[in-house]
Amino acid sequence: MRLQQLLLLLSVQLFSHATRGHSHQEPPPATMKHVVAKGLRPCKAPPFACVQAVSTHTPTPGRGEVLVRLTSSSVNPSDLDMEEQVGRLEGTLGVDFAGTVVEVGAGVARLMVGDSVWGVTKGAYAEYVIAVELVTGVVPVGLNMSVAGTIPEVGATLLQCLQRLGAPWDATRNVTVVVTSGTGGTGELTMHVRRPRASHLRCFASAAASQRPY
Repeated sequence: MRLQQLLLLLSVQLFSHATRGHSHQEPPPATMKHVVAKGLRPCKAPPFACVQAVSTHTPTPGRGEVLVRLTSSSVNPSDLDMEEQVGRLEGTLGVDFAGTVVEVGAGVARLMVGDSVWGVTKGAYAEYVIAVELVTGVVPVGLNMSVAGTIPEVGATLLQCLQRLGAPWDATRNVTVVVTSGTGGTGELTMHVRRPRASHLRCFASAAASQRPY
């Protein structure tokens, strides 16, 4: 089992437990589980003892913050690199999140209890997370919550790339967008974005070594 697979498994277990049997109105429990890294050494091979799911106190939102019960998250390369290579990550892992607001802190005016939200935060591999209202959005109607939790980081990366390239372009211009690593999160998301208004889209990807005929 790879570290990525372990994190996915632990996260799915947490989110399934957090959402089972809860309504929007129920207060959060006093304790929750989260996936933490000890940061003692690089995590390169089983049993990955440096990554564990443990219990802790459920956090309380401060001013301008909301408490979110998690529905989904994702494992990005940035979540793996530092831990696999040098073991520098400590505390709760994960960045992407999607879930339901269960508490709001002082000064929160836009988000309300019961809102379905998504965004990025520190420590998203948990049953409950603290999110800053200013950088937390309401999930668009019709977007599956499981999918929503996989988009924030790659979506922000894609938006930054397109903006640096001058998007959205004039529809009358003959613009070709070339996407490398098209099977990655950012590359795949590019296939679904209409905002750039490019005349042509070219995507390149490669198969795993085991799937190549040579």
